[in-house]
Amino acid sequence: MGPVVGAALAAAVIPAPTAPAAHADILDLLLDPALWADVIGGNLLGADLVNGANLGGPFADYLGSVDPAAFTADGAAATPLGSLALELDNALPGPVDTLTAPLARNLGGLVSDVYGLLNIGNTVIALDKNVATLNADLPALDANITTLDGHVVTLGGEVTGLQSTVETLNGNVTGLDNTVTGLNSNVTSLDNTVTGLNSNVTSLDNTVTGLNSNVTGLDNTVTGLNSNVTSLENTVTGLDNTVTGLNSNVTSLDNTVTGLDNTVTGLNSNVTSLDNTVTGLNSNVTGLDNTVTGLNSNVTSLDNTVTGLDNTVTGLEDGVGTLNGNVDVLNGLLPTLTTSVVNLCNNIPFSSGC
Repeated sequence: MGPVVGAALAAAVIPAPTAPAAHADILDLLLDPALWADVIGGNLLGADLVNGANLGGPFADYLGSVDPAAFTADGAAATPLGSLALELDNALPGPVDTLTAPLARNLGGLVSDVYGLLNIGNTVIALDKNVATLNADLPALDANITTLDGHVVTLGGEVTGLQSTVETLNGNVTGLDNTVTGLNSNVTSLDNTVTGLNSNVTSLDNTVTGLNSNVTGLDNTVTGLNSNVTSLENTVTGLDNTVTGLNSNVTSLDNTVTGLDNTVTGLNSNVTSLDNTVTGLNSNVTGLDNTVTGLNSNVTSLDNTVTGLDNTVTGLEDGVGTLNGNVDVLNGLLPTLTTSVVNLCNNIPFSSGC
């Protein structure tokens, strides 16, 4: 290959990544298998005519056959591709028929290598662009990593705070468990108090029964006391309404017991009146008065116990969400207390029941 051909090929293929479209056509021409088949076979010996002129070389003849516009009517180059074809033909150092085969083989291999290098160059350029893009993205990635590190530190602090909160809640639950245990003990004490109160009421009932047997013989006096008994029944009816409210709130138990205490006080007044009227009943009334005094003491103790229970329940309200099962058990005890108070009310003399 002569220096002119080498220069022409260099000008044609080396700038390929940024060359104009015509240079890409030059590559297409040089890599066209049909061109090299004709050159190697000695078929292009200047026999083709372009616009009536014999171009006299294999490259120009082949280009003229596939692209007549590459040359003018007198055979001069009309395009860069035509100029390259003429330069290639002029650079041939000997007769076409003896040089075409080795020239075609050597030139074809060189062009193929150059085209491969161009592909590698394009790949390198693309990789350079990718590297530039990645380098441009690195600051943003570093900033994201820094931000994520800050988030990790923040989340670590939040986790520590949550662990502290969990430990505090566990301590609160332990305290509530202890409080519920104490509440259960208070309920047991309250049950014992109610049992003692029932015993006192039974004693009072026996005393009143004896009093009623004595009063039976005093019909005239009892007739005068009917109005007082009616008043007592009204008082007991009010007590019955108060006791009914005990089912919804333990606090109402205190009011009910207070009403019961007032009723017993009224009963003491009526018994005192009977004592003034019936002299023979003084000893029995005195025993009744002592029994009622004991009942008042028991009622006062029950009132204090219920007040303590109410305060304890109030203290548990904030944590009751986690102890609903235990509170349900306590609520289950309320009907028993209500039944005990109703029984107490029903055992009061001159009462129509609760």
